[in-house]
Amino acid sequence: MFPATCIVLLSVVFPLRMSNCEHLAENSYLSVPNDFLKGVENCDLQLLHNGISSSYFSFLQDILLPRTILVVPLIHKIGEVSSFETFVLDILKSRPGPDKMSIWLSKLLLKTEKKYRTDSTYFYAWLLFSSSYHYGFQCEKCNHNVVRGHDWNFVQSNKNVYPIVLTHFDVLETAKILRIYHRISENFLMAFISHSGLSEVCLMRIGFCIGGRQNFVCKQIGRRRVLANFWKLVTLPKAWSGTYGPIDRQEEYGTLLNKDLPHPRTNPFGRENSINIPLYMAVIIVTGTNASLEFEQGSISYPIVTIETREVDSFQYQKLSEYSLQYQRLSEFTYTSGYQFLTCYAESYLSFDFYLTPFQPTLWVSFLISVLLTFMVLYFYTSWKHHRPPYAVWWSFVSLFLDDSSSVPQVIGSALFYRLLFCTWGPVAVLLTNCYSGLMISELNAPLKQARARVFEDLVCQSGSNFKIPTVPEELSRWAERVPFENYKAYWGQLFSLDESKLFIRNDFALDDCYSMVSSPFQIIGRTTYFWYSMLSVEFINNFNLLLSLFIKNPKIPSTLSSDNILTFSFMNPVHRQLPEGMNLTRNNYSTNELQALAERDTINCEGKTVFVSTLEAVQSKMVFLNKHYPSKKFHSGERLLDQAWFGWTFERGGRSSKSSSVSAVQRNFQALVYSGIYSRLKIEMARKTWLRRNPVANDTTTNIVSPLTMNEGLITIFMISGVLLALAAVSLVIEGYKYDWYGGLMSCRRGYASIFCRKYCILRLKKCRKQNRRISDASQIVVNPSLEI
Repeated sequence: MFPATCIVLLSVVFPLRMSNCEHLAENSYLSVPNDFLKGVENCDLQLLHNGISSSYFSFLQDILLPRTILVVPLIHKIGEVSSFETFVLDILKSRPGPDKMSIWLSKLLLKTEKKYRTDSTYFYAWLLFSSSYHYGFQCEKCNHNVVRGHDWNFVQSNKNVYPIVLTHFDVLETAKILRIYHRISENFLMAFISHSGLSEVCLMRIGFCIGGRQNFVCKQIGRRRVLANFWKLVTLPKAWSGTYGPIDRQEEYGTLLNKDLPHPRTNPFGRENSINIPLYMAVIIVTGTNASLEFEQGSISYPIVTIETREVDSFQYQKLSEYSLQYQRLSEFTYTSGYQFLTCYAESYLSFDFYLTPFQPTLWVSFLISVLLTFMVLYFYTSWKHHRPPYAVWWSFVSLFLDDSSSVPQVIGSALFYRLLFCTWGPVAVLLTNCYSGLMISELNAPLKQARARVFEDLVCQSGSNFKIPTVPEELSRWAERVPFENYKAYWGQLFSLDESKLFIRNDFALDDCYSMVSSPFQIIGRTTYFWYSMLSVEFINNFNLLLSLFIKNPKIPSTLSSDNILTFSFMNPVHRQLPEGMNLTRNNYSTNELQALAERDTINCEGKTVFVSTLEAVQSKMVFLNKHYPSKKFHSGERLLDQAWFGWTFERGGRSSKSSSVSAVQRNFQALVYSGIYSRLKIEMARKTWLRRNPVANDTTTNIVSPLTMNEGLITIFMISGVLLALAAVSLVIEGYKYDWYGGLMSCRRGYASIFCRKYCILRLKKCRKQNRRISDASQIVVNPSLEI
């Protein structure tokens, strides 16, 4: 949103309790040299003090830098500041410089008396306050880096910030007073003055050990203009610490050693060796700055590069805190990923649209209109000419569509009007009939249409209509009432009592009509399991209380549930099987290849409802592998991602690559990889190598790609056509049969059979009623005359 020259700048002050030092005279203070800031340009200057004498500001006489001098109160926490707006510089109404130098003038650190407090609470409180709440703007709708209860939004960065502490104590004593034993601002400087003037400047070393003078790089300056090029004083790091943990790892990365890192001169496109592409990119961007990548840093605190993490979005928009101030994390977004599925299962179907497909809708409309008009004209003509049609007019039209002809009386057939009409209509009807028959035969020879799962909602096992994610509280409550939580608890509850030697639990609730969800192998704590099964297990354990409140009919349903949460909870239903068939649950020493083979056998079984679920990258590479080795099967993947998130790299500290840059040299090299397209090309190579040395579990040598029709598929059309013909015959019998004598006999027989049936039914009903009445009368006699039994 804002250029690099308008970044939040860091200023520090250290107000301490000075009750033990108030009795000292003015001459006990040390003076700041007048040439302390000579040569400093293009920099904002901020001075904070706690009531020190004005004689200490004499070095500002000939300085033309924009400056701010603030007297800070004695406070302990930032939250106690009631009017922090007085410290805020509105960037919409001002023009901040590209850099900022903040000088801290503290009475205690400039005294010769060595009485000090080791309480560092004040130091870090004012360090956070001066940096995070200095440059801001007012915005009611913004919610990043805001102060609760205020409309101020703040911009934050420490790359262009140079806090300077003026002190009389040496390095170790000052570090002890301030408790500088862990990471703070990477541009932190300490200027040491004595009665003879400014003696040396010490800088915080990037990547330092806990304790010792080796944490600082000190330079003797004498009377030189050492601060003229203040940005050059900060040294670049000699090493970076790497962090890497892919969510779908098939190898154990928790114990990465330096010897496991690929060499920067390795050819990433070579097929003779297999290297980890993300680690390779981390090595080349770090070694390009004449530094080394370390995974065994021990007690040394190096700058950190996090490789392909999904927390890039939360790092980008994190709230202001002491954590974000110290760690100074910047992120680079690279791609979007989430969970996706693939399957070859499809349900064939035959709908009524199948019979309308050969002709376009306009042709059908024109055909029906022409038939109706022709029939009406002929009917009215025969009715006018003969007062009563001597034959079935409509049957002469229908017979043409059945490739047959109907008998026409001679009195009608010899009429010129009839001949002209059917000479025009007959060829058209025959042509349409033959075209329709030919097209239908072609359609029947082709495979039927298939319904495939397109989104994750199609995978949810639910009776009735398709699953719809509830969006309002009423729908959410009804959805929770339908979920069998007893089955959830019986299945997933086994995790709480699972033996440490076992990884898998038995599922007695799985149904063949519901989708099975297998996945790729996954390494966790030195053992191999399945990625999707492990993810659902962790999700159930972490959200067990939430599930409990949902499925025990609690009327207060959490409103924070997202659609992805509801889908995930639906897939936890034990009717979905997460483990492949034929797996021995008592065995816990499966290798990665064995688990991969079990999952692949279920995935290529297109007769069963099985899907392969994993990350987007894993599914894409799996799709390429399956299409290559199983050409007779048609695989397809989902259209939308589940639990979609941003992925990228994060960089903590590391200095600046140049005077005009606000990022480190390592981050600059990574940006060059991304912008040049090398990053995406290496990711493609990574996907190609995923299945490079793996063989399929079955040989796909099928030559007949199109499966033959069976009685359950296209030939069902024969029975449908036969039923339609029988129905038409019955209708024509009812309409046209009244003209003949046998029709009356048939109707009388029908009435006779109906009367016989009614008579038989009445006789049976009468006999049943008589039996019931006889039972009631016998029971009443027993009650009235009990002596008869005696």
